[in-house]
Amino acid sequence: PSTLLEAPTIAALSAVVADPSLQVEPLVRMRRDGDGPPLFIVHSIWGDVLGMREITAAMTSDVPVYGLRARGVPADGAGEVSVEGMARDYVAVMRGAQPAGPYRVTGHSFGALIAFEIARQLAAQGEMVEWLGLIDGELSTGCHPPARRWGHRLALPYHYLRAALRDPRGALGTAARVVPGMLRRAALRLFPKAPLESRPAEWLEDVPAADREQAAVYLEAADAYRPRPYAGPVTYFLPAVRRFHVFADPMPVWRRVARGGLTVERVPGPHVGMVRGESARLIARRIDRDLG
Repeated sequence: PSTLLEAPTIAALSAVVADPSLQVEPLVRMRRDGDGPPLFIVHSIWGDVLGMREITAAMTSDVPVYGLRARGVPADGAGEVSVEGMARDYVAVMRGAQPAGPYRVTGHSFGALIAFEIARQLAAQGEMVEWLGLIDGELSTGCHPPARRWGHRLALPYHYLRAALRDPRGALGTAARVVPGMLRRAALRLFPKAPLESRPAEWLEDVPAADREQAAVYLEAADAYRPRPYAGPVTYFLPAVRRFHVFADPMPVWRRVARGGLTVERVPGPHVGMVRGESARLIARRIDRDLG
C-alpha cells in the first residue's frame, strides 16, 4: 500500500505496474521536503508504513521522512527471521541514504522493537543516534524475570474481569467469537488427529493469507526478541489503554535497557489506534518539538 506514497499519480503507478521491483524497495519517501538529518520510520507487523501517514502529515518541522517497509518473508522459508537480522538489513539501507549520523528513528509496536535494535546497532558502530522514539513497543513476557511472568499470569483473570465490567456487551461479543477458537486449539493439542479446522486468531481472520503468514513470522520474531542495553536516551509513547491481558507491562524492561534515560509521553486511546487521529497529532507534536 505504501507504493501510493511514492507513486501518487496514474503515470507513476503505471511505472510501478511495469516494473514490479519498485514495489519492494525498502525505502519509502514519505516527506520529500526538508533539510537536515531525516527521520526514519520502521514498518509495523504488516510490513508497511502507510499506517504512519497521519503522523507524518501532522508534522510541521522541516524534516524529510523515510519509511522502512519490509521486503517480505522468503517464500521458501529460507533463513531465520529475527528482529536483530531485520535491524541489520535496515541499518545498511539507512546508511545508503544517509552515510553518517546523527540518525533519527522511530516505529510503532513491532516497528518499535526494530527501531530500538537499529539504534543499538548504530551506536555499537560508533554512530550518533540523535533521537529514538518507541511508539508502544510491547515485549514478550519472556523478557521478564520468572516472578513477574507468574504475576502476569495470576493477574489475567483480574484484567479480563475489569474489561468485562467496563463493557459487558462487548465482552460477551468478544467471548462468543474467541472462546470457540480457544476450545478448538485446546482440543487439537490434546487430540492432534481430531477432524477440526485450525483457524487463525480473530484479529487475523480477515487478513489475506500472505499477509497473515508474514505477520505470524514477525510475531515469532517479536516473541524471541530480548532487548540489550542501549546507551542513548529514549522517548516512549505510552497509550492510555493498556493490553495487560495480552502482554505483561513492558515498561520495567525498557527502563532497564534504556541506559540514557526513558522519557514517557502519554497518548490517549489504545495501542492499535495510537497512530491515528488525535493520538497521531500528539505524537507528531512531540516529534516536532524534539527534532526542531
